[in-house]
Amino acid sequence: MPNDKCQMTNVKFSIFNLVLFISLFIFILHFATSAVYAKGKIVVRESSEVSGRVILLGDVGTFEGVTLDETEKLHNLRIGASPQPARELKLNRAQVKSRLYNAGLELNEYDLEIPEKVTIRSRATVVTGKEIAEAGAEYLRANLPVVVKNFTVSIKGYPEDVVLPAEGAVELRPVLDVRPERVGITGYRVEVVQGGVVKRIISLQSYLNVGLEAAVAVRQIEAGETFSEGDIRMEQRPVADLRAATLFAPNQIVGKRARRRLSEGEVITANAVEVINDVNTGDAVQLIVRSGGIEVSTSGKALEKGLRGDTIRVMNLGARKIVNGVIIDSKTVEVLVNQ
Repeated sequence: MPNDKCQMTNVKFSIFNLVLFISLFIFILHFATSAVYAKGKIVVRESSEVSGRVILLGDVGTFEGVTLDETEKLHNLRIGASPQPARELKLNRAQVKSRLYNAGLELNEYDLEIPEKVTIRSRATVVTGKEIAEAGAEYLRANLPVVVKNFTVSIKGYPEDVVLPAEGAVELRPVLDVRPERVGITGYRVEVVQGGVVKRIISLQSYLNVGLEAAVAVRQIEAGETFSEGDIRMEQRPVADLRAATLFAPNQIVGKRARRRLSEGEVITANAVEVINDVNTGDAVQLIVRSGGIEVSTSGKALEKGLRGDTIRVMNLGARKIVNGVIIDSKTVEVLVNQ
């Protein structure tokens, strides 16, 4: 009987061990199978920013339970074109899944965690209108090609902001349009350059005031009139409207004669005035010759025009000889001795 009890105990122990072994085997098998067939997880963020022209899955989501190689593959998966710079793209969950499927992703191989609404915004480089206008004004102040420097450059408004992709540094490149017949410039603009490529051209004519003090007629002046100080005033005028012959100071005009009629408020140019000569061609003059304390005078005729102090050719009417002389006044020319 004792042997029978012992045998029974051994059998029970063996069965218990067997059951325990089988249970342990099943647990290990289940764990190994779960490890082999565990799904990776893709988590899409509710809001993301992208900087490229194409949306990559790695730009909008994170990955769990996948290998490094698979992570890289998932990160570079293209799921559509990016919105315009500083713009947003809004997608619902179904649309996100559709994009993932169209990109070649096997949806049933991953646990997907996708919000009901997904917003994707493109990063942008924004150049403000203020920056553009100030860059143009500063450049004009330093580079305006005028013959005098009493000009002003002021900002009267700002152009619209320029929005560019976030794809590199931006340079503002001012440009002047210069014509020889004008005092300064006929146009001024700023080129917005990114990566060496001109992305936008902004004309600044409507946003900058560029003025220069020019001489204008206070009243209507008839041809042949002599200018006095009261006939002239200095007035700011747009540089683009001024010709190269514009006069910029009263002392360039006072005492001279109008060659043509000038309207009130008209800008006075060099070709609209002429010097009043002390002697004109054909004028009768008195010729004086001084030598060794002796002075001799005779009648003569001016063959050239000129101002006091100028040397001109004159005809000695008595000797019928052409000589050179210096204008003393409107009636007298001193003949040069030893010609």
